[in-house]
Amino acid sequence: MLPTLAEVRATPEVAPFVDALRALGHPDPEAGRPARAEDIARFVERVGRPLPRLYLAYLRRFGEGGPVPLAIGDGRPGLSGLLAYYERPWEPIAEDVVIIAAPSITSPTALLYGGGDEPAVGHPGEEASAPSFAHHLYRQGWVSSLRPNEAQLTVADARAGALAALAEAVGFERLWFSGGDGHCLDGGGAHLYIRQEGVGARVFVLSRLERERDRWARWLERRVGARRL
Repeated sequence: MLPTLAEVRATPEVAPFVDALRALGHPDPEAGRPARAEDIARFVERVGRPLPRLYLAYLRRFGEGGPVPLAIGDGRPGLSGLLAYYERPWEPIAEDVVIIAAPSITSPTALLYGGGDEPAVGHPGEEASAPSFAHHLYRQGWVSSLRPNEAQLTVADARAGALAALAEAVGFERLWFSGGDGHCLDGGGAHLYIRQEGVGARVFVLSRLERERDRWARWLERRVGARRL
């Protein structure tokens, strides 16, 4: 059972997240190593921004690597490596940005501070991928736990939000950690993760049952002209 957003905000600890991974069938939801307390203190002082309580709890439990990737795309896990990146960044770090996953091939993953109550998450200089760290963490956990039982499709010249609304119209339920450029929908026997990619969208049909993956992949092909990858 996934906690609600209200429950996550009321108890910003990692234990409910680990329980959610376990419920989703993650093979090792407790895998990882905590960051050292002195490294967390150094990081807090270095960035000079109030950090989300859930992110700090994550560092205390999984700060040197956890059961799901924290980076959007490629990235280097571990607070010790992140501290090293802050000493010699590849490019200047803006004042309204806190890097939370040092870059590998893609841009770094960061907390993006704006006018809201809490920072969003995304790549610096781009539109936010998730409206908060809680949204980002639970979405990463949900997608990672349900893969690799997937069928991937691409839809040319499509908006991810419009595809998500179409799925809702046939019975899928949009989950609370949807938002930004990624939409997560629960359909019981199958799930959809719909991600914006430029002017098109990529759809991941996630299910442990091959017949369910094929059923919804064929529906997407007929309904919106999706193409399997």
